[in-house]
Amino acid sequence: MEIKVGFEITYAAAAPTPMVIMLSIHPSRYSDIVGTESITTEPDVPIGFYRDSFGNVCGRLVAPAGGVTLIGNALVRDSGLPDLVNPGSSRSISCPTSCCCI
Repeated sequence: MEIKVGFEITYAAAAPTPMVIMLSIHPSRYSDIVGTESITTEPDVPIGFYRDSFGNVCGRLVAPAGGVTLIGNALVRDSGLPDLVNPGSSRSISCPTSCCCI
């Protein structure tokens, strides 16, 4: 199946604000993207993309005074099946507060 994914995030800034964003589809799923993934801004602000030491795609930009809206879109091919879970995994999630974690 194909799943349309996207977001629209607005960030208000009183002054020009440097930002690092991590909003791209993970590189492990690149082969599942149908067409191209796009991340744009309103107003138009240049984004410099790079990979961090973990392989994640990051983007650097400076949000102008007044703020910026980040808009992302892609079409992703997926089986629709749940991700495999390893119940014996030693990974655990720690929550700093009890207000938001499920």
